[in-house]
Amino acid sequence: MPVNPDLLGRSYPPTAPVVVTAERVRAFAAAVGATDPDAAAAPPTFAIVVQQAALDALDEQRKLLDQGLAVALYP
Repeated sequence: MPVNPDLLGRSYPPTAPVVVTAERVRAFAAAVGATDPDAAAAPPTFAIVVQQAALDALDEQRKLLDQGLAVALYP
């Protein structure tokens, strides 16, 4: 499915920094079943938290996902 041409060339302001705390990492690790003995080490999949924060900021997110870009954003 092609990209909606009305969205081409759009830019968005930067998102707020994502605060990463040990508790947030532990909660994420527990949610995904990570068992690394170093409790402060974030699972590699923790990066999705940062990505999701950026996607949430897009006011056009629904349009983008409706255009089939979910495949590109979530390979």
